[in-house]
Amino acid sequence: MSIGKRLSELRGAKDWTLDELAEASAVSAPYLSKLERDKALPQRDTLIAVVEALDPDPHDATDVLRERDQAELIRLGYTPEAAQLVVALEKLDPETRASVIERYATELAALHLAADPGEQLSNVVDDMA
Repeated sequence: MSIGKRLSELRGAKDWTLDELAEASAVSAPYLSKLERDKALPQRDTLIAVVEALDPDPHDATDVLRERDQAELIRLGYTPEAAQLVVALEKLDPETRASVIERYATELAALHLAADPGEQLSNVVDDMA
């Protein structure tokens, strides 16, 4: 499900208008409209403000943020599979993450992440945390 559709559903569950969400989140109604129509990819802090205003189930909030991170990685040129992997790796503790990256370095290279995929993947995951 897209970020916009998820935000629209969360707003609908509260029976809020865009103006009400704009007031609660300090994000303009026109920009919120763009987000709901998937015409913009918000900065992480903007999305957090919107999600916090909607006060969803913590699982829903986490899903929205992960979807945003994955969309940003795809926008940066990662394949959808690589972006999904980076977001999944973010959930692991640092030791397990390093072990997985080291163990699967060859397979990660096949995803065309970089000349040294393990290093780049570690950097990206660390930056997202």
